[in-house]
Amino acid sequence: MPVLTTDGPRRLIVLAMLACSMLPTAAAAKGPERWVAERDSRRASLPVGNHPAIESGELSCEEFEWTLTLQLREAALPGEGKAELRVDGNAHPVKADIKDTAVTLAITRDLLEPLMAGQRLEIDFSGLLEDTLGDITVPLRGSRQAVRAVEAACAKRDMSAYEEVKFSADRKSVELVQELRAKDIHDFTYATTAKPKIEAASISLGEQRRLVFTRLCGSWWYYGSSGCNITAFAEFPAEQKEETSQEQPQSSWREVYDSENAQVFLDRNAETEGWPDIVSLPTRVDDEPKVWRWESGRYAFQRIFGAKEEPEAVEEKTPQTAEPAEEAPVADTPVGEEAAGTEAQKTPDAEAVGAQPVNPTSDADPAPAYEAEEKPADPSPSEAATSTTEAPAQPEPAEQSKPTGDEKPAPDAAESEAAAPPSETAAGKPSDSSGTAKN
Repeated sequence: MPVLTTDGPRRLIVLAMLACSMLPTAAAAKGPERWVAERDSRRASLPVGNHPAIESGELSCEEFEWTLTLQLREAALPGEGKAELRVDGNAHPVKADIKDTAVTLAITRDLLEPLMAGQRLEIDFSGLLEDTLGDITVPLRGSRQAVRAVEAACAKRDMSAYEEVKFSADRKSVELVQELRAKDIHDFTYATTAKPKIEAASISLGEQRRLVFTRLCGSWWYYGSSGCNITAFAEFPAEQKEETSQEQPQSSWREVYDSENAQVFLDRNAETEGWPDIVSLPTRVDDEPKVWRWESGRYAFQRIFGAKEEPEAVEEKTPQTAEPAEEAPVADTPVGEEAAGTEAQKTPDAEAVGAQPVNPTSDADPAPAYEAEEKPADPSPSEAATSTTEAPAQPEPAEQSKPTGDEKPAPDAAESEAAAPPSETAAGKPSDSSGTAKN
């Protein structure tokens, strides 16, 4: 191995070593390579790298509304655009709001969990933003700690107008929970081979009413990502107790509320049948704060907390007027020959009682088909005679106009009787003037 005897080569080697030692410093000057959130801050900085058009980025939360903001080096045209967030290849379309030197992306709560669990975030813009910014790649190192810190600071909202439900683990509370949730505790122990952490809170509502909130914790695998379950039971006065069931004999308690772990508050200014609204602020970052309202004997989801309550729809009633309601259209009242044919069709049970067809030789008016408010005008003799030509069992004849002078007169009774079928001309029993059969 040759030995360097001059200072020239040694100097070159030293300079090369110094240059190599400065490389990490130059890389660090580009900015942090992980997500960072200050304590009690509602903002977390993003590692955007040495992007030519983007100066910095941050994830922020205000009143549980999450946004991702990119600060541009130069101002862009204001307006709205579209973008796509891809976390480890899974696409999530979002809206982009452009204003001066900032591009703001609305982040839904269900996107927070992928951001915390993923490895890489890609932001793809469309339209003018694609030409200006191109595609952005953001590493997700440290995102879980940063998002958790921002969520904790964002959850600190003014709840002074509400009554907080404070859980405790005193002996009396634990004994009551062990009684009310004996089956749940048994199932948890059977599935996890461990005992859950038990807490409770009792709220008196007056008039012998009471709400007891129970909380069991111990396993995110069993209770979900929050690791706990909250179940509330209501105690009713004696006259409102329901029939006892086999599972809880001689018990006045009933389960009325169930959720994952959350901060629970009561709204005493909003009551339904004496039961106040429940406001839950979940510990999960991908869940929304909710308002629960008493409905049909238990609490049901009402709306997202902070959203405006929509007024109940009122059914509009049509005002009644003095005028009578319009009658449904009915068929024209048959008269004359039409009445005879219609009567035969509408009253087929006349033959069952021994009734015979109307005597064609009778001069009496045929019986009316049915009672009406106004009695139709008496038919003329020619119309009465003509009506006997129609067989009772035949379909209703078409309406005929009254004969005029140019038309031929209707056939006489003898011809009509001869033309009628034998079943209609059978004269075994004479008929009276009313058209009904004689016995």
